[in-house]
Amino acid sequence: AGFNLNFSHMYGLAEAKKALDCAQQAGIRNLFMCGALIGKPEEIVPQVMNHPGLAGYHLQDEPQKVHIPVLAEANKKTRAIDPNHFTYLNLYPVGATDPFMPYIDYIHYCAKEVPTPFISYDHYGIVNNEIRGNYYQNLEIISEEARKLGKPFWAFALSTAHGSYPVPNVAQLKLQMYSNLAYGAQGLQYFNYWNPGTEI
Repeated sequence: AGFNLNFSHMYGLAEAKKALDCAQQAGIRNLFMCGALIGKPEEIVPQVMNHPGLAGYHLQDEPQKVHIPVLAEANKKTRAIDPNHFTYLNLYPVGATDPFMPYIDYIHYCAKEVPTPFISYDHYGIVNNEIRGNYYQNLEIISEEARKLGKPFWAFALSTAHGSYPVPNVAQLKLQMYSNLAYGAQGLQYFNYWNPGTEI
């Protein structure tokens, strides 16, 4: 299918290392995620930094302002130990950060305090088989603010149903991805929250 990166939520070190092995076997690379990475990067990073399945380090999904100081320190230490692999932080969509700070301020605060090579965010455009009202507003904001920051941005398409999100058909996937490309996204991500029928 042309995928070249994978990241799944792994919390234990053993399963995170196994994910790197699986990525290598599949001919792709993995974003390393492990609960101990944030608190002990000096201990964890040397164990995986030379693995051929490693693409980079997944710091956190959708951080709030309160999380940023700890993530900033982990990012700094991780990059000092391993400057050859990028760090990854995925931001909230528009509207989700109102309790923390205005959305544009949130983007710039995260980018300044946790400098990663690109801006990543998730916002899924199809809800109840209709286009979400602020979907294109979010793309416009991210595209403009990424330009101001001098960084590319990565965006998602939702590829698995849950809640009010439908099982996407080909047209819905194309709408999301071509919209991302039209606004200048340089990384295309597919979000697979869980498989249909999985108990949560």
